[in-house]
Amino acid sequence: MTTTIYGAEEQATIGARAIGMGGAFIGVADDENAVRRNPAGLPRLDRYAVGFEQTPSGLFKALETSYLSAVLPTSEKMALGIDWLQVGIEDEELDSSRSSFNFAYSYAPLSQLSLGANLKYFTWSIALDGRSRGAATGWGTDVGLLYQPHPRWKLGILAQDFIGFGSREGLSYGTWIRHDSDVSEKVFPTAYKFGIAYRPVSDWLISADLTDRLQLGTEFGPTQNFALRAGFQKDLYTSEPPTYSIGGSIRYRWMDFNVAYLLPPTLPPTAYVGLSLSFDFRKLPVLIEDVRIRDLYPVLRRYYATSNRDLEKEILDSATPLVITEADREYYYPLERANQIGRIWLKNESNKEITVHIKLFIPEFVSKNGTEVASVIEMQPLERASVPIQQLVLTPKALQLSQNQPVEAQIQVIESGGSAYRTFPVTFLLHDNHSIQLDDVAKLACFISSESSAADSAIGAFINQVRTAFQTEMDTVDMPENLYVAMLLFNVLHGVSYARDPNIPRQRGTIDEIKYPHEMLESLMGQHSGDDDKSTFGDCDDSTVLYCSLLESVGIKTALIQLQSHVLMAFNLGNISVKQAQEIGLPNDYYETVNGQAWIPIETTLINKGFAAAWQEGGRSLQAVNIRAETVEDAWEKYGESSLPGKPIQFSIPKDLTQKRIDADLATPWLMEFLNALSDVSPLVD
Repeated sequence: MTTTIYGAEEQATIGARAIGMGGAFIGVADDENAVRRNPAGLPRLDRYAVGFEQTPSGLFKALETSYLSAVLPTSEKMALGIDWLQVGIEDEELDSSRSSFNFAYSYAPLSQLSLGANLKYFTWSIALDGRSRGAATGWGTDVGLLYQPHPRWKLGILAQDFIGFGSREGLSYGTWIRHDSDVSEKVFPTAYKFGIAYRPVSDWLISADLTDRLQLGTEFGPTQNFALRAGFQKDLYTSEPPTYSIGGSIRYRWMDFNVAYLLPPTLPPTAYVGLSLSFDFRKLPVLIEDVRIRDLYPVLRRYYATSNRDLEKEILDSATPLVITEADREYYYPLERANQIGRIWLKNESNKEITVHIKLFIPEFVSKNGTEVASVIEMQPLERASVPIQQLVLTPKALQLSQNQPVEAQIQVIESGGSAYRTFPVTFLLHDNHSIQLDDVAKLACFISSESSAADSAIGAFINQVRTAFQTEMDTVDMPENLYVAMLLFNVLHGVSYARDPNIPRQRGTIDEIKYPHEMLESLMGQHSGDDDKSTFGDCDDSTVLYCSLLESVGIKTALIQLQSHVLMAFNLGNISVKQAQEIGLPNDYYETVNGQAWIPIETTLINKGFAAAWQEGGRSLQAVNIRAETVEDAWEKYGESSLPGKPIQFSIPKDLTQKRIDADLATPWLMEFLNALSDVSPLVD
């Protein structure tokens, strides 16, 4: 006689975390339950793990489930797993037991792709009134795949009960068992299951599985130690109402306590309780207490890539604090103004000295191998310390960002000369390529084009067309060349209107949006091509960046000047020293002292009023305050130059209007007085 012990497709439900998410776990597969849910996820655990689970509220208080699982990573790309599941019914008359063992192997040939397989062994037995009514054994297999095309997305495929063997001659699809009566029976047909997981932000996870039913789930983890879950599943081929589930977990160090509550439409609710232990004998004994990274600005790529020379490791005397609120974090893990990138807090939990280095991984925006942010950090036994992020190398792709993007990064602290490491997740904002925090006026240099970078760019094309139109005048003019070229380029820009900057430069925390010179020129081209709309399209930062770029592109050195709520620029007239300017009686409001020489200050927002008026206003603005001028050349050395020069375009140069404005400037008392005074030292002026 043969007793049917297990009906087709009646796979036992396991994994409190997965159950709490509606069973949608094939695309997640990131804990020890992946042994059975999708073995392809095992290499991603990167830790040893042991799990135990039971159903304290069994079906009709008779059916109980026990589950044990373990994961053993053998390398960064390979992992082994094993689990045991027992489902039993025991009362005064009936005693039924069903057990299964899974032996899993998984390998990740690529960082985005991993494959896994299970070898499954089943045993069934049933007894009535103490007498055996049947027993059976069988073998089966599962095959899984997990693919991560993007850091936020994972896709999973599972061929469950793919091939059965050992219970009948040859191989066959599905899982087969052989009864003690020597009769073979297919108990599980092959089932193809598909899953997807999406993590929109670091503390939310959304998943969905598609099998003979639709399963949806979500997980919210506001901290690393606490999570809430909810989900539902609906049979696609029946009209039965959905099954709902809720769950949660609490983590303490290497222990995870998971609970789930399953609410079927026609059966009593069932609770699942699980305890997971995870540890890694290879793990670095250096605890990462916290990581804080400021929001980053791609235009500062060069500045970030240059080692932060002055910041060093700071040894902490206090014990590791208990951080509960964000205010606690601000107090115990402060990020000082000098930390322009960020800081990391570490603790050596061992009794030996350990040397580490630190890498940062930001998908798409740093190298696939990460970027080293701190090197040769020596941690004494039981020492707590904070370590500055000294440098950060962003890829050129970061400069293509047209809007702000939150990024989920990972800090990795690695034993120098060894393979042990620890990781820590961190989220921050990567700003678009126009944004910058102007706490230092020299940062404007990131938007200013140099003479070399302008050669094959919109700036270079503009300069060449101006030279072509005014070559005769440039060859015959009777004044210092730098002065005439500066006046010419300023007046060609007639039509650039000033928009008051809503953000006061240098106000701490204020973020400015700066236009690149080629964007300003493209707007100007539209006006010169017949568009009479003189609408504003730039503020003092934008006009300063544009004018400095034009002058630097023809070899005229410029400087940036920060006032309390405004930005000016100045250019080098030539080799005329401040002493010479004083000897000829040149008033102080005509020039600004930069590196011992007389430079011409310009208020670039007065482009529509002419060069002389802009010069006069620039000089007047500098008389009442003490200022510091920083040359663009020095600013480039610190922050780098513009990396987005723009493509060459054809401009319409308004020669007649420009010449008329130049003549008007030359007729002003301001310029006539200056040129008369300068004639005494003109041989010294290049």
